Amino acid sequence: MDELGDAFIEVSEQLADRIFGNSARLWKFLDLYHFDLNTCLRETCVLLKSFLFVLPEDQLDKFDFTVCGLARARRPNTAASPSLIRARRMAPVAGE
Repeated sequence: MDELGDAFIEVSEQLADRIFGNSARLWKFLDLYHFDLNTCLRETCVLLKSFLFVLPEDQLDKFDFTVCGLARARRPNTAASPSLIRARRMAPVAGE
């Protein structure tokens, strides 16, 4: 899955930098990578929910502690261009 994510980032950076003249081909690849990444995410969610459903209740706190520790220990990927995705506030939408 890491390779798929790296390929998605590479193609999106090429589109952002307009390195290649055949952008229609790159958009097609980007769409395919997005579909594959989304499928992997959905399958992972199903597996996680199944795991949590069968996990004994007395082990939930230990699991939560482990997941939080791993989240803090994970280092951000420096290969991704910071100019592509920026943290920002969402604009308010009427009716929400």
